[in-house]
Amino acid sequence: MHYLALCAIAKDEDRYLLEWIHYHILVGVERFIIYDNDSATPIAQTLAEYVKAGIVEVIPVSGKDRQIPAYAHCLREHGPRFRWIGFLDLDEFLVPKDTRDARILLSDYEDHGGLAVHWVMFGSSGHVTSPPGLQIENYTLRFATNDFHVKSIVQPAHVREAVNAHIFNYKSGSYCVNEDHLPVGSSISYPTAKRVQINHYWYRSQQDFAAKLQRGRADTEALNETTRGWQHFHTHLDQPHVKEGLLGDMARRIKLLARSGNAHVWAALCNRYSRPQELYQYVAQAYEAMEKGDLEAAEVIMCAASLKYGETVECLLFRASLCRLRKAWERAKNLVVKALAQEPSLTVYYELFLVHLQMGDRDRAERLQQFMERSLGTFGINDESWRQRLAQSRKLLKAANAGANP
Repeated sequence: MHYLALCAIAKDEDRYLLEWIHYHILVGVERFIIYDNDSATPIAQTLAEYVKAGIVEVIPVSGKDRQIPAYAHCLREHGPRFRWIGFLDLDEFLVPKDTRDARILLSDYEDHGGLAVHWVMFGSSGHVTSPPGLQIENYTLRFATNDFHVKSIVQPAHVREAVNAHIFNYKSGSYCVNEDHLPVGSSISYPTAKRVQINHYWYRSQQDFAAKLQRGRADTEALNETTRGWQHFHTHLDQPHVKEGLLGDMARRIKLLARSGNAHVWAALCNRYSRPQELYQYVAQAYEAMEKGDLEAAEVIMCAASLKYGETVECLLFRASLCRLRKAWERAKNLVVKALAQEPSLTVYYELFLVHLQMGDRDRAERLQQFMERSLGTFGINDESWRQRLAQSRKLLKAANAGANP
C-alpha cells in the first residue's frame, strides 16, 4: 500500500506528461494512474520507461464523456492500494505551501474523507505560440481574483463515488473539508489557499488553447462555447494578473533531475520511503532523519509506517512529536488523544504536556504536570529516569512562566 497517488484522464498531452509526473514526484506523489482517452500517440508508449519502472499505470479508454467512468474505475480497482488519491487534470499542479511534501500536508487531514483544494488560475502570460521549456516556468501570471472552484484529494476507503470532476460522495460519517478543516459539499467554496493550492494552467498559449478546443472535454460531450470558446480566451487577457514565482525552484530541480534521462531515478524517488520494513526500522529511520534536522522526511517515513502498522501508540506518539516540532499543535494534540484512547500511560500524558506547553497553554500544561507527579504510583512506575523527566518538566514550566511574567 502507498500513501499518495494521482489519477488523471488525458488525450494528446504528450508534451506535458513528463513535466506533470516529474513535478508531482518531487512533491511526494508515489504512483500515477493515467487513463488514455484515445491519444494519437498512446500514453503507454510515451511513458513506457515509467510504466516499466512500476510508477505509472496506463489504462486505455475510448469515446466521449469518459472522465467520471474513469474515476469510478480508479476508485474500484486501485483505491485499496492507496491512502490518498488526488484526481487532477494534466494542466493542474498541486502546490503545498507550508511544506515541500504533499504527504505531510495530507497527514493533517487523515481524520476526513477528502481535502478540497482551490484552483489558482494562470493565464497565457502573453504567449501566442507554445514556448519551449516547462509550463510552470513559462506561465507565471495568475488571475488577481480568487477562484471558487476546488478539486479533490480523497481517501478511497471513505468514498462512495465521484459526482463530477471536482467532488465526490462520501460514506456515512465521512466528508470533504478545505484546508481550514471546514466541510465542502459542492464544486465551489469560499477561496482559501494559505496552505495549498492547485495551479491551473488552463489557457497556456493561444496555440495550446486551439489544440484544447480541438481535443474537446473528457467530462462532457458538448463543447460549451461560453467557457471553452475563443471568446473566453480573449476575455481572460483583460483580467487583472499578478506575477507568481512559487515554482521557480521546482522548475530548476525538475530540469536537473531530468538530465539523467532515466525513469529509474524518478522511481527511486517515489519508492525511497515506501519499502516495507519492521516498525522499529521505520522509527529508527525517522529518528535518524529527525537528528539530521529533516523533519519532513521523518514525517513521511512515519506516514509509511502507519500504512503498514496502523495507528499504534508508538506511531501516534512519534508522529505527534514531529507535528509538535513543526508547530502543528492541533494535529499533534489529536494524535496524542488517539494514543491516549488506546493507552492512558505516563508516556502519552508527557507528550500531551509538551504539546500544551509549547503551544502556550501553560495552565493546562501545569495541571498535566501535577497529574503526572501524582500518578507515578498509579501507573506503577518506580523509575529514576521518570523522576528525572518530571523534574525536567517542572523546569520547563518554570522557564515558560518566567518568560511570560518576567
